[in-house]
Amino acid sequence: MPAADMLASSDEIHTYLVARLNDALRRPGMWGGELGIRLMLDHLLFLERRQEAWDDEQRPWSSARRGPRPV
Repeated sequence: MPAADMLASSDEIHTYLVARLNDALRRPGMWGGELGIRLMLDHLLFLERRQEAWDDEQRPWSSARRGPRPV
């Protein structure tokens, strides 16, 4: 077991967050629902240095909500 003053490596943190996200996706109510999942995704994407990935995913959703563009 590592000493208490040592921090987890980035690989250990990544493995931990992926496991927690998988748990949350299987049982969202136990992990805070959509908000809990979003927080885990934010942390995981930050660790992977892909913060813009969530915005890239949401962009088509927001344009679909606005409806078709006028011609």
